Parts: sequence; structure tokens; C-alpha cells
Amino acid sequence: MKMQAITASYDKLDSNNHTQNNIKSIARYLIWPVLLLINGGIVISLLQQGMNSGLALTLGIFSIVVTMILAERILPYRRDWHPTGKEWLANSVYFGINGAVSNAGTILAAIIVTQLATGSLELPLSVSIALAIVLSELVSYWWHRLGHEVQWIWRFHGIHHVPGKVNLANNNTVHFVDLFISSLLSAVPALVIGLPAEAIAIAMFFASFQSFFAHINADVKLGWLGYLVMGPEHHRYHHSVKTEEALNYSVTITLWDHLFGTFLYRPNTAPDKVGIKNTNEYPDSTQIIKMILKPFHR
Repeated sequence: MKMQAITASYDKLDSNNHTQNNIKSIARYLIWPVLLLINGGIVISLLQQGMNSGLALTLGIFSIVVTMILAERILPYRRDWHPTGKEWLANSVYFGINGAVSNAGTILAAIIVTQLATGSLELPLSVSIALAIVLSELVSYWWHRLGHEVQWIWRFHGIHHVPGKVNLANNNTVHFVDLFISSLLSAVPALVIGLPAEAIAIAMFFASFQSFFAHINADVKLGWLGYLVMGPEHHRYHHSVKTEEALNYSVTITLWDHLFGTFLYRPNTAPDKVGIKNTNEYPDSTQIIKMILKPFHR
């Protein structure tokens, strides 16, 4: 009887573990659509209530950060990639600087577009949003790619690749010059062709959402969607120390990486090491002042 009780106990434990694994497996595929629906719903609701697009995007970014931090804690990809206290502090400063200066590029672009966009191109809203995403990502793709291929731009962009881990917090380990230019440039195509302000604001929200999502330290799976949109499985390889793996210059959709031959998707795998090959090239990412001044030094 005692042996039967022990066997039954093990069977129950195995059953519970199997159930938990099934739940986790499903959750890995649900994180992206659930987070997108929650945060997208918040921003669209604010826009429909007549809120200024710049303020709606700012509130949307805070919502994205909070929900994705929860996802990192609930279903972590690598626990040793969680930021330390010192890294949290440094990245909070980066977030503040970029919020005040660099992310102002996104917000400023949204405000300018809201005021100047004529909406002269008469298309259904859904088509306008898709067009805004495709065109803004084209500009972002080339600015990002040039950041890896042109030395003087790399001096600014390389700062983002210094950390030896990929997580939500160090998405903001970016030089404000790099992010400010990228944010402004990404709004230019939609503004030039006259897309409606609402479509551009939603496209800019999606770009912000994807930028944070690509960095999330959560065990996320996109499956076949990974051939259409970017996610952590793509972006971890972008941060690889191996140049031949450091591809995927887009962070929203995969279209331009497919067309320009820089798409790399290896589901269920990850690079051996992330960061920069020459660790002496930059200071430690937590040395904020040195990092900000570094690109201006010869």
C-alpha cells in the first residue's frame, strides 16, 4: 500500500509538471499578441478620445515598459540576463535622458506630423497604417544598417551593443544622437506622401512596441509569424559578437531584411555570445558620462 501511495504521488507530480509545461508552451506563443492587444488598445483608445498623439505615445511607451517587465519576470528567457541593481540604475538614467532628448525625436515627429500631415492620400485607415509602417521601417532599416557599416555612425550606435546581455532595460542603452536622428527620419516618408496623422501615430506606436519587444528577456516564440515580424529570437542574433550573425537590422517587420538579404531566423536557438568583439572599444555601459562623450573622442 505504501509503495502504491508513493507511485501515485509521483504520477500526480508528473501530471502537474506536464500541465505546467503545456501552459508555458502556450504562453510563449501568446505573449506577443496579448501584449500588442493590451498596449495597442490603450493607445488607440487615447487617440479616439482626442488626446494629443505625442502624449498618447508617451503613455503608451510607459504601458509597454510595465507590461513587458512583468513578462520578463513571469517567463524569463535567461535569468542571468536580468539587469543587476547597478544596471537598472544606469538604464533608468538612459531612459530618462532618452525620454527627455532622444525619444523626443519620436514624440516631436508625431507632433509635427499631426500638425503638418495633410491626409491628402485617400486610403482606408488600415492600408495607411500598413504603408506608414513599411515606409518608416525602410528608413530605420538603412539608418540602423549604416550604423554598423559606417565607422562614424558606429561610434554612436556601437554603444547599444556594449552590454553582454539582451533585456528590456538595455533597449535604452542608446546614444541620444543615434536615437534622435533615427526617430525623426522614420517619420519623413509618411509625412512626405501625406498619410493621415492617425495612421502615422499608430505606426509610430507599433515601432516603439516592437523596439522594446525585440529586446525582451522573455521566452517568447513567434513560430511562422517570425517570417513576418521581428522578435527576440531575431534580435538576439543581431547582438551576436559574430559579424556574420549580427543581421536583422529591422525591429518591426521582416520585409526589408528579406529583400536586402540580411534576414536571419533560427527558432529555438541563440548566439553563443552577445555584445561587442572588442570590449576595449567602449567603456562599461554603466559609465554613462563616458559613454555619452565617447563618440566625440577621436
